[in-house]
Amino acid sequence: MLLRPGVVISVLALGAALAGCGDGSSDPEPSGSPSTPVSSAATTATSPTAPATEPTAAGGRIALLVPGPPTMRSEAFDRSTFADAVAERCPDCTVDFYDAQGDDTRQTEQLQAAVDAGAQVVVLDAVEPLSVVNGVAAAQERGVKVVGYDTLLDGLDSYVAYDRDQVGEEQARALLRAMRGPGNVVMVNGSPVDGGAAQVKTAAHQVLDGGDATVVGEFDADPSTPRATRKWLSTIFTFFPPDTLAGVYAADDAVAGEVVQALPEDADLPVTGAGATLPGVRRLVSGRQLMTVYRPVEPAADTTARVAVAALGGGDPGEPTTTTDGVPTYLLDPVPITVDDVEDTVVADGFWTVREICRPRLRADCRKAGLL
Repeated sequence: MLLRPGVVISVLALGAALAGCGDGSSDPEPSGSPSTPVSSAATTATSPTAPATEPTAAGGRIALLVPGPPTMRSEAFDRSTFADAVAERCPDCTVDFYDAQGDDTRQTEQLQAAVDAGAQVVVLDAVEPLSVVNGVAAAQERGVKVVGYDTLLDGLDSYVAYDRDQVGEEQARALLRAMRGPGNVVMVNGSPVDGGAAQVKTAAHQVLDGGDATVVGEFDADPSTPRATRKWLSTIFTFFPPDTLAGVYAADDAVAGEVVQALPEDADLPVTGAGATLPGVRRLVSGRQLMTVYRPVEPAADTTARVAVAALGGGDPGEPTTTTDGVPTYLLDPVPITVDDVEDTVVADGFWTVREICRPRLRADCRKAGLL
């Protein structure tokens, strides 16, 4: 692949502080239009979780498309860590950042803009995978390599993700432990058009079906139609009141939030989650969510950067863990956490700070959890 020299641009401030993020608060809109990325010259840094790596590429342009908004993930941490990992292998590479702010239409426009701007590799963490299928195919037709970051689509050049089988298994095991015996369970899964969500669902089912849980209701929640999810939850909790259930399996923290809102305040049901979002971690602390699954940024960013730089022709991406539908796949180990693990995981890693987690109304719970 013919490489173009990357344009070196001074590093910009990466993302304002995430103050104000909350269960229901809105996040400030970043500056720049959907087609205007934040660009950064990759500055040399060594990841503490990996040995120092000799530079392997002479230069190039990589576009990182993230879903946003920051309440879903510490996006500023994501992109700065990724840029550092790229710089370790390719000091002259340029990384362009595009934040979709949760808007799949915006992300489709950003994908086109990234290709038009000369990106040779696109790292894509999709808002909604189905919405970018055509854009990915068009980019590849123009010779652009597309690496899925927690996004699995047919025909990707590579796929990096935390092991979704492990995610589903850990969620289901945690729910079975919390049930402490046979009982009825409701399952609220992820998007029906997301192949990764289907994989998590299958893995969770295998554990629950082999345990003491009886699934009495199941729904695949499409994030683009939250009203449908709320309506279904209202209906299922009418037919199966919370006091007749032993737990609720929720595929991720966003789904868990919908479940918790649908439950009465005094309902004492274990609810799973995944993503370690700020609202999700706050619910761990308040006792309204049983667990979440943490995906540390550093290993994912480092692995994704290695694969992206290799796609530029800069070195060996390493041996894939497996192949998924013909796509070379690099899997990482997720970390299940409960309230007892918050301090040693998301806080210790700087993913969320105690100040961000412990809003005034949660101070008593934070003290109980040892965070204050």
